[in-house]
Amino acid sequence: MLKLLRTIAEDDAAVKSLFDHVRNLGIAAAVLGAALWKFRNAEPQIFYFEMFIVALLAGLGAFLFFVNQFHGIRKLRSAGYPAWVYHLVLHTYSLVAVTIILALAWRY
Repeated sequence: MLKLLRTIAEDDAAVKSLFDHVRNLGIAAAVLGAALWKFRNAEPQIFYFEMFIVALLAGLGAFLFFVNQFHGIRKLRSAGYPAWVYHLVLHTYSLVAVTIILALAWRY
């Protein structure tokens, strides 16, 4: 495992790709967070307009999240790491992502 970590850390393109992926995930989360904030702070006088904005933000955030996830999966698959590494990362990442999304949806 340490050899794999060292291999990734020595590859500038892999490190850049990893941090780009995490940054893009943060951007998608910020857009989804804006949708949740707008939903909680909607003005009753313009309720339908506010819900339209919430739907647009939530749709954009979900779109960005899934594009980033599929791009990350494709990059991981094409990186040439052993199959167990691919499956470990894929399932761990998916489990964490689904847990976070469900926790946010359950809370609001």
